[in-house]
Amino acid sequence: MTICELPANLLEAPRSPSAHVARTALQSSRSWGDVLLFVLLSACCVIPIWIGEFFPSQNGPWFLLPTQMFLRYGDPTYNYADFYVRNWHPIPHLLHDALVGVASLALPLLTAEKVVLTFNALLLPAAIFAWLTAVAPSRRWLGYLSFLMVLNYPFFRGYHDFTLSLGLYYLALAYWYGRRHHMTCGQWAVLAVLSVLVFLSHLLTFALLAGSIGWIRLFETRSWTKASATVALATWPGWLLAADYVWLNSRASWINREDTEWLPLHWTAEFFFRQFFHTVSTPAYYVAVAAWAWIVVFACLGWKQSGGSMTEGLKRLLRHPLTSLLVFFICLYFVMPYKILGWHKANIRLVAVILGMLLASVATMPRLDISQGMQRLFLGTVAAATAVQTACVTPEVVRMNAALMQYVSGVKHFARKATLLPIHLENPAFGGIRPLTRAYEYYHLAHGGANGHSLPSMNTLSIMWYREYPITRRFPIYEPGNPEVLAAIRAAYDYVLVLGSDDRVFDELAAAGFEVVHRNERIQLFRNRDQRQSGSQATNVSQPVKETVVGRRLTSQVASD
Repeated sequence: MTICELPANLLEAPRSPSAHVARTALQSSRSWGDVLLFVLLSACCVIPIWIGEFFPSQNGPWFLLPTQMFLRYGDPTYNYADFYVRNWHPIPHLLHDALVGVASLALPLLTAEKVVLTFNALLLPAAIFAWLTAVAPSRRWLGYLSFLMVLNYPFFRGYHDFTLSLGLYYLALAYWYGRRHHMTCGQWAVLAVLSVLVFLSHLLTFALLAGSIGWIRLFETRSWTKASATVALATWPGWLLAADYVWLNSRASWINREDTEWLPLHWTAEFFFRQFFHTVSTPAYYVAVAAWAWIVVFACLGWKQSGGSMTEGLKRLLRHPLTSLLVFFICLYFVMPYKILGWHKANIRLVAVILGMLLASVATMPRLDISQGMQRLFLGTVAAATAVQTACVTPEVVRMNAALMQYVSGVKHFARKATLLPIHLENPAFGGIRPLTRAYEYYHLAHGGANGHSLPSMNTLSIMWYREYPITRRFPIYEPGNPEVLAAIRAAYDYVLVLGSDDRVFDELAAAGFEVVHRNERIQLFRNRDQRQSGSQATNVSQPVKETVVGRRLTSQVASD
């Protein structure tokens, strides 16, 4: 036997047991270090959710009220059934509401919302880590950048179903990608369930999931048939639900074919960053964007290390399924309208998908070599940026809570089962978010009743519908100086809630038969002198109403104002 024929293990230098133990200890310490850093950054990101009585998202109350309506539809304490009907179709925008509803069976509603929002927030970085583990396990540490995506504009805007869908998108994509060559029947079933959850969160994200799977499979097999078959197997239940939803939208009340708009190119480029990272704090926005510059550094480093000409580099880029998909998503972002059929900020929904695909594209660069020192610098920078982001956002959330507490201070003067007309003469902004926009819904969360501006006005996007459309037949809209409208308002509403100050508006309401029952520096609550009362068991508004269903915290705060 020659030396070349000897077993490989005999040619290796003897391994020291102590060296093996040292390597194992080092790997273990790194693993525990990763877990500790992940937990610390997770805790940091959810502080703004729990710091106040409310999580002050702009549209949050808009979705919270239909959840309570659905659960308490037959409750005699409320009269939701007088104004609304349940929508039993499995629609997009359903999953977040359903999770909050289930959690509220054991917790106060506002606490249940925070629990689900915490899950929503932490699912995104966890899912991006799973995605990077599937595509490039040795570089999954790039996923720490995803913590700077948690406190994003859609999350504060109240697009909670959409932000939930982002984590589910990456989770489903990671599950498929890591098993795509040898999928069992059980794994296909799990993937189908994940695709349904994505659909029930957001229709666009479901389409992006199907498109992503098809794109990757097409690049790998060079076969449209095989790619289409994979997409069908992975997402077929979602397409059945989508067919039902398309039929349901034949009765949509919100679609406006004229409300479609493309923004100028430079605005679209700016909004890629500003309308995703800018929430309630400008410094937090700058910090997040600056930290994300790391991915540009790594991309340039990988490009330089790969060598070759610019032409060869572009060819490699377009031949790779993930980088070519990234390029496609970027092009789609600039091609998609900003508004489409009455649905606003449409192309902004692509930003989180682009960022996650950018992480995967950089992570899979074959010759990217990053030193341990640079990795530590990266992790330290990102951790510090996440802490600074939270430190900047949290005081603004406290200020927003103070504004909300002023706004809902009239709840104890609001009768049960009453109708309400909200009039916003002003709407203060905190950065890019206006937390009082839908805050009138808290009055109905506490005591039932209805107004004409709730989410069921966009019927096919809600689990509740109004009993009658157009809504203005039952809930007239205020028009200054119109005596006929003022007469209709007097006949339709028990209360008018005014945000801001305008003596002319106050005089018109007084002349129409409304009197002030509560005021502070931010709002005035007017009661109809006729005491028309929508419900059969109205509360005497001369006495504060202390029982609410919004939650124990809100009850105690409002009752003590």
